[in-house]
Amino acid sequence: MQIVMFLSHDKSKMNSLEKKSLDNINFSSTIFHSNVSSLISIYEDSLNIRESRIKELDNRIESWSKENTGKLPNEIDELEDDWFQDYNHYMHHFDYLLLHSLFISSFSIFENHIKRVVDILVHVMRPIIKPGDIKGNGEIDTLRKYLYLVFDLNSACSDTVEWSEILEYKAVRNALVHAGGMLNKEKKSNLDKVKGFKKIKEHNVWYRTDSIYFRIKNIDFLKGFHRDATSFSDKLVQEINMLR
Repeated sequence: MQIVMFLSHDKSKMNSLEKKSLDNINFSSTIFHSNVSSLISIYEDSLNIRESRIKELDNRIESWSKENTGKLPNEIDELEDDWFQDYNHYMHHFDYLLLHSLFISSFSIFENHIKRVVDILVHVMRPIIKPGDIKGNGEIDTLRKYLYLVFDLNSACSDTVEWSEILEYKAVRNALVHAGGMLNKEKKSNLDKVKGFKKIKEHNVWYRTDSIYFRIKNIDFLKGFHRDATSFSDKLVQEINMLR
């Protein structure tokens, strides 16, 4: 489909103000990069908190052990339950709870960025067809489809490697938000056909077979999403800049 079939705006006559408006797409891309990078740094900074807290609890338990060694059973000081709860939290739950939250936030930032790109293009190019006229598999796919069909942007084609990767991450995100971290609720026998499982394997994410109940404990997963989402965004923005 050609762009001239859908636009009421002649892109060859784009004025300076409209060209300047397209600069906002580059700005949105910069913000997207920065925000996801910041989320990654939040996790990396949190490692110091976790390690410090575990060391503190280790020292408390060790001191308790020394102080009560050799005492009769009825003389031993009671060990604080909170110490065990905190230790268990920082050793076994802190990483995945934080990473799940950061990944969900990262995906939302990506969705908002793509929506912003669409809004700017609609404002500048004034297409006859509006985003609400397009039907896709969820909002992010609808926006991609709109960019491809209405603005003739090949980088938004569903056949690109970049988009295929985004869909894998989208399945993981949906499992976290809607299924409590269960990727294969239907319990398909061939796990390799389950959307999202590719990323579970690629980033060595802990999971249980069958339902693929998973917990992300590796920052590489978030970095992988940043890399793939950035690749899709950069190619899209580069192609849009050629519309000027």
